[in-house]
Amino acid sequence: MKIKSQQIVLAVSSLLASMFSSCAPRSSAPQSVNELDAYIAKEIQAAQYPGFSVAIVVNGKMVWSKGYGVTNLQTRAPVTADTPFMIASVSKVVTGTALMQLVEAGKLDLDADINTYLPFKIQNPRVHGKITLRHLATHTSGLIDNQKTLAASYSAGDSSVTLEEFLKSYFTPTGSRYDAKLNFATSKPGEQFEYSNIAIGLAAYLLERQTGGNFDAYTNQHIFKPLGMNNTHWFLRDFKDVSSIAFPYDSEYPDLTHYGYPTYPDGQLRSSANDMATFLAVMMNGGTLNDTQILDTKTLAAMLEPQFPDAPKDQPQGLFWTFKKGGLIGHAGGDPGAGSYLYWNPDTHIDAVVMLNTAITEKNSSGVANILKTILRDPTTVGLFR
Repeated sequence: MKIKSQQIVLAVSSLLASMFSSCAPRSSAPQSVNELDAYIAKEIQAAQYPGFSVAIVVNGKMVWSKGYGVTNLQTRAPVTADTPFMIASVSKVVTGTALMQLVEAGKLDLDADINTYLPFKIQNPRVHGKITLRHLATHTSGLIDNQKTLAASYSAGDSSVTLEEFLKSYFTPTGSRYDAKLNFATSKPGEQFEYSNIAIGLAAYLLERQTGGNFDAYTNQHIFKPLGMNNTHWFLRDFKDVSSIAFPYDSEYPDLTHYGYPTYPDGQLRSSANDMATFLAVMMNGGTLNDTQILDTKTLAAMLEPQFPDAPKDQPQGLFWTFKKGGLIGHAGGDPGAGSYLYWNPDTHIDAVVMLNTAITEKNSSGVANILKTILRDPTTVGLFR
C-alpha cells in the first residue's frame, strides 16, 4: 500500500494558513451550547465527513465533548467522544512531551550532537554541521523526508519494520533506503525550516536508546496510564477491539484500511477526543493535572519558546509545537483517511481538539475550518463556557 503522504501534509498546511488568518467572527454565532452542537452537526453534514469528534477545554478543564457520524460506513456504529481516531501529526506533540521528560531528567541534551546517543553515525553528506535534538524538534536539522521512500513504507496493519531498522537503512550509506540527495537538505542545521517526519521519528529513537525500551511502551507508562488515556495507543495490536477505531476513508485511496509505518512516533497515534482533551488540559495547567505531573512548568514554557527565529518559515516554531497567526498554539495532522487539530488560544484560554476519519481537501475543508474558527475565535462562543 503506497501513500502520497506529502500531498496531504501540504494540503493541511495550506488550509490552516487560510483558516487561521481570518479572525472575523461569524455573523450569527451560537447563543447556547445546544446551538453550537446543532451548528457543528450542520457543518459536518454539509462537508460529508463520515465521522467527527470534538472536545473543548477552558481554563485547563474539559467542559464539553461529543462525537458525530459513524466510525464505519458499513456497520454504522456511532462516533462518541471516546472513539479512537488516527490523529496523524498531532502525535508529534505527544512525542515531544515524552522527549522533554528525558531532557528534564538530564537523560537527553537538546544541544548535544545526536551521534552521542546513536549506535550508527548520521552525517549529512551535502553539508557539515552538528545536528541536535533541538534541530530535530524544530524541523531545522537538514534531515528531510524522501517522499517516495516514506510512501513505500506504509502498509496495511502495523508495520513489520522496526523504527531502528528503518532509520538505519535511511541514514547510513550502506542502507537500502539511503539517498544522499533526497534524504538530506543542502542547508546547515538551524538555517532552514523544512517539515520533516523522519526527524521526529529519529528524535523518538533517541529516547529508545537512552531508556533501553520501546518508545510506545515508554509513552504508555509515563503519559497515557498516568493520565487515564485508556483509548490511546500507537499500534492496532494494543486495542482490544480494532473495530472500535474510526475507519479511515479517502476518495484517493478507495481500498484504504487501517495502516501503519515504521516511523510511527511522527503520526501513527490513535486517540479519542476525550483523551486528547485530557492531554491538552495538562498542557494548559503547566504540565500537571489532578496531582499528576507530566512535565515541569519550566520545561513546558521552554517548549513554547520560538526557536531559530532567523530560519525562514511560514510560522514561528517551538519545540514540537507550532504558532499560528492570531496567536494560536498547537498542531495539525493529516494522513490518508485522517485529519486532526489540537489548538489553544492563550488570549481566551479556550482550546479545542477536533478529529475526523477522512483526509482534509480543498473540497471538504470549509466544515472543519468553520468549526475551529467558531470555537477558537468567536467571542460569543467563548462566552458559552465561562
